[in-house]
Amino acid sequence: MTTTTSAGACLTKEELAQYRRNRQAELDRAAIYQALGDRAHVPSVATAFFKMAEVERTHAAFWTFHMREVDVHDPMPGVSRRVRLARWLAKLFGRRALALSGLDACSF
Repeated sequence: MTTTTSAGACLTKEELAQYRRNRQAELDRAAIYQALGDRAHVPSVATAFFKMAEVERTHAAFWTFHMREVDVHDPMPGVSRRVRLARWLAKLFGRRALALSGLDACSF
């Protein structure tokens, strides 16, 4: 099955699923970077993490844009359960919990 626009652009069902997974991964990375920035003790490190989070949100917008080109208007998903869990662990046990949980930004 393909999704097609009036302009003729199309995506297969598998490609659309990949776009959704890509967007979710970008949003999850943005949330991890934001959480790391929120917990950074050095202002320059916090700023770097906040910039990285913004870049990841821009990447998520890229996937949303391309989905809308083929008339797919999914609402922007929230952060995944695993990332919400990692943020909660970081609040309880500190930012090292993100790395120890295997849910740091490099795990995506």
